[in-house]
Amino acid sequence: MVSLSILRCIAASYIYLLEVNIGFSSIN
Repeated sequence: MVSLSILRCIAASYIYLLEVNIGFSSIN
């Protein structure tokens, strides 16, 4: 169960980084 929460945390941060990159791309 600990590994599942770690995977969820990694997935959340990965999606957040993707959204940030898309935001910067649309700004530029």
